[in-house]
Amino acid sequence: MSIFDNLPSFQSLFRGSPENPNTPLGNYPFFSDFFGSSLAGATVTPETAIQLPGVYSAVRLISETVASLPLQVFESTDTKQILKSHPIYRLIHDKPNKFMTSYQWRQLVMTDVLLWGNHYSLISERVSERPTQLTPFRPKDVKPLMQDGKLWYVFRTQEGEMVTDSSNVVHVKGLGFDGIKGKSVITIARENLGLGIAEQQTGANFYGKGMQLDYAIEGSGQLSEEGLKRLRATMNTYTGARGERNFLPLDAGMTIKPMGVPPQDAQFLESRKFSVTDIARLFRVPPPLLYDLERATFSNISELVLSFVKFSLTPWLVNFESELNDKLFFESEKETIYAEFNVDGLLRGDAKQRAESNKIAIQNGWMNPNEVRSRENMNGYDGGDTFYIPANMTPVTSQPLEKQNGKIARDIKELLKQ
Repeated sequence: MSIFDNLPSFQSLFRGSPENPNTPLGNYPFFSDFFGSSLAGATVTPETAIQLPGVYSAVRLISETVASLPLQVFESTDTKQILKSHPIYRLIHDKPNKFMTSYQWRQLVMTDVLLWGNHYSLISERVSERPTQLTPFRPKDVKPLMQDGKLWYVFRTQEGEMVTDSSNVVHVKGLGFDGIKGKSVITIARENLGLGIAEQQTGANFYGKGMQLDYAIEGSGQLSEEGLKRLRATMNTYTGARGERNFLPLDAGMTIKPMGVPPQDAQFLESRKFSVTDIARLFRVPPPLLYDLERATFSNISELVLSFVKFSLTPWLVNFESELNDKLFFESEKETIYAEFNVDGLLRGDAKQRAESNKIAIQNGWMNPNEVRSRENMNGYDGGDTFYIPANMTPVTSQPLEKQNGKIARDIKELLKQ
């Protein structure tokens, strides 16, 4: 059964809320965030901002990483276990709707949030009150409205405008200022991104002209109309194919004067590096992960990845998980059943670090060999479920002092004799 079958029409919402038709809701602009021209003259929208290599790399890095992480349903009582049989498991782990995989849906969720500040997926179908379909909508086609202390969502569809309450909407939002919707990073950082777009357009224009600056011809006197025609004809001959350098004859007393500032004098390359650094700050991504390797070393890459997981990914993952847990599970099961991303794969390190970590885990008894093999995607073996502890890790009082190490034990023994 589709949820659209029970949705009130948008016209009824315009007259008032479905619960109180006499209360007007006012105007309903679908996407009121302002995307416009920056002071640098460049128009800044999600569509233009994503053309910046830094923005594209940051959005792709975060969205693809979140999409590739295992998203599972767990039950936590005395132990924690994966609930593959739970109806929500397949919805979020495999197939959120008929036309998308879980990877594609999660990638879209994060792309929307990073560029537009919000992602909206309508719980469009339910079976026995369980959500079975999550249908994504473009952020520009959804408008959240607060009315009588309740949050409503207006969806613009091919059939018209429809409205539903927040219980039917998975709304992952970015940083916001009203608790209702997030604010787009593109809007907040319009000027910085506008400068980056303007720099990119300037560079494209410069290379499009064959890396040539504009020039003026300066002379000591005023040209006659016939002389001006000859000069223009000569210039048209000189301006050939892109990058072509032809010989330009000039009359006596005429000189060529460059107009504009060469990119190297305007610190063009340095400003583009600064743009990448600014974008990295906006999205909280270490610059080396955007392939700005100027300050990257082999020794700090692993620390940068750890920093990325802790301070960039984890807040997004918790945000995502909280919304899923709030909207997809029954109230009666929320205390013990929940959705969670598994980030262990990102924290595993290289083969040597993993081997050392696994060795410590087995030797100290907080993992058994089969658990370690499972973490490394290997099959278990008979007897591998046994936990081990070091044989010499026993209380001090359980051994004679003579077996303690070094001079301290002998000194203690002498003191006890006194």
